[in-house]
Amino acid sequence: MRFMGSGARFRWLVLAVATGVATACASRGEKQAPAPAPSACRVVGGRVSLPDSTVIVVDEAVTPDAVIESASLRSRMAFHFFYETLVRIDCLGRVRPGLASRWEMSPDARTWTVSLHPSLRFWDGTSVTAAAVVDMLTDTVAGMTPLTLAGVDVLAVGVDDDTTLHIISAVPDSALAAKLAHPATAVRKGQGPSGWPVGTGPSRPVERIRGTPESWTATWIGADDGPWKTFILRGPVRGDPRDILDRGSSWLVTDDPDELDYARSRPHVVATPLPWDRTYGMLAGRFARDAERGVADPSSETLTEFRATLARDAVPVDARAGRLVEWWAAGSRCPLAPSPRRITVGPGTETVRIVYRNADSIARAVASRLVATALDTDAPHDWAVRHLGVGRGTGQRRPTAVGLDDDAFSLALEAGIDLAYIVALPRVVPLPCREAQAWVNRVPWLGSGGEGGFNLTGFRWMSLVDTRRHLVLHEQVAGVAVDGRGVPFLDWRR
Repeated sequence: MRFMGSGARFRWLVLAVATGVATACASRGEKQAPAPAPSACRVVGGRVSLPDSTVIVVDEAVTPDAVIESASLRSRMAFHFFYETLVRIDCLGRVRPGLASRWEMSPDARTWTVSLHPSLRFWDGTSVTAAAVVDMLTDTVAGMTPLTLAGVDVLAVGVDDDTTLHIISAVPDSALAAKLAHPATAVRKGQGPSGWPVGTGPSRPVERIRGTPESWTATWIGADDGPWKTFILRGPVRGDPRDILDRGSSWLVTDDPDELDYARSRPHVVATPLPWDRTYGMLAGRFARDAERGVADPSSETLTEFRATLARDAVPVDARAGRLVEWWAAGSRCPLAPSPRRITVGPGTETVRIVYRNADSIARAVASRLVATALDTDAPHDWAVRHLGVGRGTGQRRPTAVGLDDDAFSLALEAGIDLAYIVALPRVVPLPCREAQAWVNRVPWLGSGGEGGFNLTGFRWMSLVDTRRHLVLHEQVAGVAVDGRGVPFLDWRR
């Protein structure tokens, strides 16, 4: 690597950045040249194809900021049509090539060398060079760069040649490659004629649709051997969800049974299941007592049967019995720092509420079934009551299911005084220890850092049901994969 001068560029950055805790994603010094995405992440096979006109419905107004920054699954679908990152995370949580063909970590885990695919181009036809990528990664807006937003504690970024760049971390960071999949690091530059940042993805926005400021037309430019395709990004559809399909959507992710039934009744439309991506479970509050551990053994026959019954009869979406969430279970092995937040609660403040997010119909169904089971003296699955230390005797308080809005739920979870919380966890995360640290920061009573207090298995946490969504497509769509966030995309660079 060459430093400043003699035809090479090297940019030094001194940044005060709080970074996530690294987890191993490569052996030190090992070159990374991952294999193509496994078939498990390819939900619709064949060569990438689209109908002449495609409609994609998102959850909010279609703007560059929303497409790049949104946490909404439907809005994140649009991201893959326009922008690409150096790497991506597949549905199994593994780092895969994006615009980068390979990456290599130095023995001290501080310097990463990233090699770009040759002949990459922006929408305007200009080459994607290492220098252009460095300019984008180090562009400072409001005191933050894309790398800092991705959690990289960066010391310096440099260029060797047109296809090779180096990122030097201020601290050893064996998870840096995975951080380069963060949407904030999407490779882009300036503004095109549409006013959008110029990207590298297979489509580009053309113009805003008249009379609908929330929607845009776009053009598919990924294919070299066929006519360009036109598609429409629609802003939020209000009212009956089936209106989405009536407006011509041929790319829709949903877990709503009514939407799926309606989609299957329409001509030229197919619905394909996506990978199981969420696990709903019960997180016991800070005062819950491990009354009968054996009853709540995750492998017990009683709990296994209850999970299956819950998935089959209570949950209003495609569900199965809950399975282990590996990154969550491994949280106690992460080098976690104690939460900077402290919540003090006095004796006698605990409740017997089972709390859920009011807007989450799945969490509501799970909480309601738990309470119904607890109150049914003839129910064979009374493990929930005994597990949490709530008795049935005279004078004992009985559990209740309580739905809260998002802000109130977050405050309740932070305090931890309720009997239990129904929580949805992603089954795959790109940075497990960083995710675990975020949970400790958010819920202080979960852990105490290096003292081994981060305990989310056994008594404290219980997986109940896994859920998945379906992708509703026009029958001519092919070549679709799913990323680590459960977002489907056209795998056009495969």
